[in-house]
Order: sequence, then structure tokens, then C-alpha cells
Amino acid sequence: MSKKLTLVAFFLLVLGLWGSIGAKQITQKAKLEELSRQWRAELEAKRTPLYYELLKSDALPQRKLNEDPNIQLMYIDERERPVFFQVHNLYAAMTISTDDVWPGGSGGFSLSGSETVVGQLGLWDAGSVFEPHPELAGRVVQIDSPAAYHFHSTHVAGTMIATGLDEKAKGMSFEGRLAAYDWNYELSEMATAASSGMNISNHSYGIMTGWNFST
Repeated sequence: MSKKLTLVAFFLLVLGLWGSIGAKQITQKAKLEELSRQWRAELEAKRTPLYYELLKSDALPQRKLNEDPNIQLMYIDERERPVFFQVHNLYAAMTISTDDVWPGGSGGFSLSGSETVVGQLGLWDAGSVFEPHPELAGRVVQIDSPAAYHFHSTHVAGTMIATGLDEKAKGMSFEGRLAAYDWNYELSEMATAASSGMNISNHSYGIMTGWNFST
């Protein structure tokens, strides 16, 4: 085969590979978008009349749960039990050796998160992140519209991307940019975000079980 034909064959092969990759990406995006619609519909179906009754309840135990900013009634399960989300948290970067990949770290990678764009790194939590916080330096975009700022959302955003004006508060991706969401419609929003290129997200909360201390 001549060099010219070999070169043509090579380019055709490359174009074929790129076409295949592009088709797979389109297929994955479509599947994620379908998952987003499916999960939103499933959550809506679990928000039965009992869910709305509990939200409006004036009974003291339920009212205290409804008024607690760290807890939110999410849906009613198949056994007619209310399911609540409750905030949790993570440990510092050094606990999992994230500092090893920072500039000057033993891993030699010199990573800071500076090359991330909004939409690649995500956070779901109880409410809105306080974006003006000096440690976050305007690097947070709140995608949805929670009713209020929440200390836990802001704290976890700091764990992820705090600049480190206070060295003890330095985040894991301290120059990164963060897309923030509250935890309402979380699965649907996660699928949509993944279909748009989100690579990593954090979720420091879980379903409340058993007893919960309340003052």
C-alpha cells in the first residue's frame, strides 16, 4: 500500500473512532437525561397527600422537625413512613492525603483545582451556599434557588474549595469552581449535571433513622 493510501486509511480510522466516541457520548447524554426525568417523576409520586399533610402539620413533634434547618421531609416510602434527609459531614483533606497532590505535596502533581470550570465539580446539601464568604472568593454558583443560606452547605463548600486564607480551612480543591444545589430533586439534578459534564460531586447528608436529638 502506498504512503498516500496508508495516510488516507489512517485518517478514515481516526474519523471512525471519533464518530464512534461521539455517538457513545450522545447516547450516554440521552440516557442520563431520561434518568433525570424518571427520578423526578418517581420523587413526585412518593410525595403523596400524607407528605403535604405532614408539611402543614401543627403537631409539636412534626412542627419541630419541619422547622429544623438541618432536616427536611423528602417523601413517603412504600410502607407509608415519612423519610427525612439530615446533614452529615466529612473530615479534612489531610485525613485522605489530598494535600499530597497539592503544590509542594509529596505526590508531585501540583494540583489546585484552578483548571476546573463551573459544572465539573458539584455539591448537593441542605440549602444555599453563602457565596460571598471570603474563603469561597466568588467561585460558587448556586444553580437552584433554596429558601435560605445554610451553614452546613457553606461548611461543606469550604471543605471542597476554600481558598485557605485561614490555613486550617483550606479546601481540597482550593482554587476550584463549584456548582451548588440544595437536596430537593437531587437524583434528577445529578443525572442532568452528569449529562452536561459534571465529573465529581459531594453529598454530606443521609436519611435520618431512629432518634434525633432536638432541643
